[in-house]
Formats: sequence, structure tokens, C-alpha cells
Amino acid sequence: MRPSAGQLLDELQEQAPTISGGQLRGGVHRALRGLTQQPPTCQVDSVNTLIRREVRIEWPGTDRLSCA
Repeated sequence: MRPSAGQLLDELQEQAPTISGGQLRGGVHRALRGLTQQPPTCQVDSVNTLIRREVRIEWPGTDRLSCA
């Protein structure tokens, strides 16, 4: 079974200090693709920035974005 977007983002938040910017951005993009077919670039960039700033992101168990 494929991990949920929330699980993937949790893992990325843990790995963020040790991975490159490109790896983090790619991981965020892959995680958000689980929520929407083609995540908007601005959304990927926003989540990426929050993770880099060590802002803890909590994702609902439904694994759906409110705008989806």
C-alpha cells in the first residue's frame, strides 16, 4: 500500500535538515500529487518553504486538500 501524502510529508519534515533543496522540493511535489493530479507550483513552493523554516505541518486524516 502506498503511503499517504500526510505520511510522506511527515517523513520529509524529519529528513529536511539532511537533504538538498531539490530533494525536498521533489518530495513535496510527489506527496502533493497524492492529493491532486498536478499540484500548483506556488503550493509546492509554499509547503517547501514551511518545511525549511521548520514549521510543523499537520495534515488531516482524509488526505485531501480543502481546495480539492
